[in-house]
Order: sequence, then structure tokens, then C-alpha cells
Amino acid sequence: MLLHICGVDDWRDAEGDYRPPGFETDGFIHLSRADQVLRPANRFYAGRDDLVLLVIDEQRVHGELRWEPSAVPEEAGERFPHLYGSVPVEAVVDQVAFPTGPDGLFVLPPAVAHLLHGG
Repeated sequence: MLLHICGVDDWRDAEGDYRPPGFETDGFIHLSRADQVLRPANRFYAGRDDLVLLVIDEQRVHGELRWEPSAVPEEAGERFPHLYGSVPVEAVVDQVAFPTGPDGLFVLPPAVAHLLHGG
């Protein structure tokens, strides 16, 4: 299972296949494993209170899934999953609220913590 950080409204508006804002520009959908998701969440979305984590079954997505190096120097050598295609709404097996803590930073929600151990 892979995770995608998504705005509540973007997910609510998804019909058929989900493509996030910026898909046309980036050409792919940014995904993460459970052990990776907090870094991009806190780097790019700190303080936002309108997000969910989409739990995606990678066997059900459309397009090519590539594990590519991070563009962030602090993560040199780490590979993140990028989906060069869309996510059918049926591939999303769960959506989990992803609020920030009082400090504006994210913590892994208990509902997805089991994914840390391949669950």
C-alpha cells in the first residue's frame, strides 16, 4: 500500500480517476510509503488542516509506478514512488484524516501506522 497526501476537497471532487492539482505540470502523482510520508507532509503542507491520506493499492493504479530519487538534498539516495498515470477511485482502499498537531506538524495517524510493518 502507498500513501498520497490529498486535499479534502480534491478527493471529494474526484470522479472515476483521481489526478491531483499539478498533475499536468509534474506529469506524475507523488506517493510515499508510510515510513516516508511525514517528511514531504511537514516540508510542503505544515499548518494545513484540510488534508487526508489516501491509502492506495498499487496493484489497481493506471500507469507506470517508478521509484525515483528524491529531489531534496537531505534525502539523497532515497527513492519515492511516482505514478505516471491516474489513480482510479476504486484503488483507494481507505482515506484517513491527516490533521496537524498543535505545533502545525504532522504525525502518522494510527489508522495507517500498521503500514509501517507491511500490514
